Amino acid sequence: TRTQRFYGGVVWALPVGRGQALLAHAHPLIDTLLGGWNLSGGGGAQSGQFFTLSFAGFDVSNTNTIGGRPDRITNGQLSSGRSILRWFDAAAFKIPGCPDTDPICKSPANVGRYGNSGLNVLRGPGATNFNFSAMKYFRLGEGKRLQFRALMTNALNHPNFSNPAANISAPGTVGQITSTFGEQVGEDSRQVHFSLRFEF
Repeated sequence: TRTQRFYGGVVWALPVGRGQALLAHAHPLIDTLLGGWNLSGGGGAQSGQFFTLSFAGFDVSNTNTIGGRPDRITNGQLSSGRSILRWFDAAAFKIPGCPDTDPICKSPANVGRYGNSGLNVLRGPGATNFNFSAMKYFRLGEGKRLQFRALMTNALNHPNFSNPAANISAPGTVGQITSTFGEQVGEDSRQVHFSLRFEF
């Protein structure tokens, strides 16, 4: 669950061209090129998704369950210096049965219990997205017109990152973010689309 989410949109008919505030008496060619445009934009910003830490390789609960949630030593949040290479403090978690000084030891004790870290105790990176479009009709005669539309998804080309790796048994990657996602439109980077539609 993303606890904060904002969406907004705007549509603006540009006041340019015949009968408008700007270039109201322009030459027909100028009016054809510059008049009658409609711009629209929409986007949102949202907080990150929660995620759960895990470990692998051992049945410390003695329930024939390999792996599970680790023990939580400290809260795991970084007060400063967070980056995609170190999103949280992996040293705040340990495999149950391992000493605090060696949190991912090779031979954890058989403690007969699950780890005490809760579900979804950390939050991943937030996401922002802005889409933009420009549209204009060209009249071709009575009852006929041509619509031109340009659409940009993720117009600002802003990267939105996925949650970091959360398996503390893999110290080489834990806490690192290695991918992006395109939650809104299925596209990660900016995409530009052009279309023409004949209406009659």
